Amino acid sequence: MKLNIIFKDENAIGNYQNIALNSKTHQSELEEIPQQSCEEIIITDAINRIEEGEALNVIQLCASKLKIGGEIILTIVDFNTLCAAQSSGQINHDTFNSIISTSKCVIEYSYILQFFLDNNIKLISSQTANLLYTIDGKKDAS
Repeated sequence: MKLNIIFKDENAIGNYQNIALNSKTHQSELEEIPQQSCEEIIITDAINRIEEGEALNVIQLCASKLKIGGEIILTIVDFNTLCAAQSSGQINHDTFNSIISTSKCVIEYSYILQFFLDNNIKLISSQTANLLYTIDGKKDAS
């Protein structure tokens, strides 16, 4: 199974089980997925659009669904780069405000790295591009 965590259904990917975080049923949809059944999980920057506690819960639930050898890809707004880009004039005020107004939490890069370690997920790659950082990992046997 391939799982895609998005904010709205309009961002769905074909051949993936898409779970939209703006749906009131996203928690139960995630809980219904069998443990260690996903070969790939994509968590988009939509994770920044829900409250921090809920976001961390979604990430933890997703990790429990990842099977050994499965890949997880998280893309999260890099607020350090966002603020630097705004203060240096690389992005305009309206774009900055749009991103800030839709964000409900900031998840630190260091938290994701620790989360990977705690869940036996080996870091494959990490990069920052276009105000986002993407972290890719593969689940090891415990």
